[in-house]
Amino acid sequence: MELRKIKELANLLITESTNYSRTQYLSNYPVYKSKINNILNLFMASLPEHHVYGKGVYDNINALVSYIQISEVPDILIHIINIIDIEEKAIKASDEFRFFDSAIDKYKQAGLSFKDGDYPSVFNSLNSALELILKDKIGIPSTITKINTAKIIDILIKNKIEPYVHLSEANNKILQIDNKVKHQGYIPSKIDAINGMKIMEEILSILKDINIALWIIGKIYRSNRAHF
Repeated sequence: MELRKIKELANLLITESTNYSRTQYLSNYPVYKSKINNILNLFMASLPEHHVYGKGVYDNINALVSYIQISEVPDILIHIINIIDIEEKAIKASDEFRFFDSAIDKYKQAGLSFKDGDYPSVFNSLNSALELILKDKIGIPSTITKINTAKIIDILIKNKIEPYVHLSEANNKILQIDNKVKHQGYIPSKIDAINGMKIMEEILSILKDINIALWIIGKIYRSNRAHF
């Protein structure tokens, strides 16, 4: 389903929530609860990188004994809407080949997840931001949707291409943690997320107005097209 449609449904459900007592449990309204479940399923299917958040809320709502009140529902839906808003901006910027702007939007998306305590999604967004920055600065064609971020960063570090110190930190504080989240079920801590956000902020600031040296770009392309 289109992201726009999910937002429309979420807004309708926020309005509908005013029909019920704010202090009542969501479980007391099974029809409304099923609509919230539907939104969460659509959200997770459309943005799998935010699956951990969606599944956590879904499990809480559908627990044998659930204490989620109607008053909490609008905040859940607003968070989903905000995530989608930023995702749409990032997609638009990427479609217009403004990969750096798209990276900034992904960083903002990570910030939203951080505020909600959804640290796995923080790292998914930061990883995407790093990939988009490299696409922008290395000039990787937009037709290549995924790149091997870790291998490209490794080349930049080995050749001491600025900001290689920051990229080395990003490898440790973003890529490796995101990999552990995806493949080992690791649950990142708040400190992990703070460190990842901080190094991404620094990289965005440094690379905003500079380009990666042209000679290394050629080396990256020649080394192995499989890096992309």
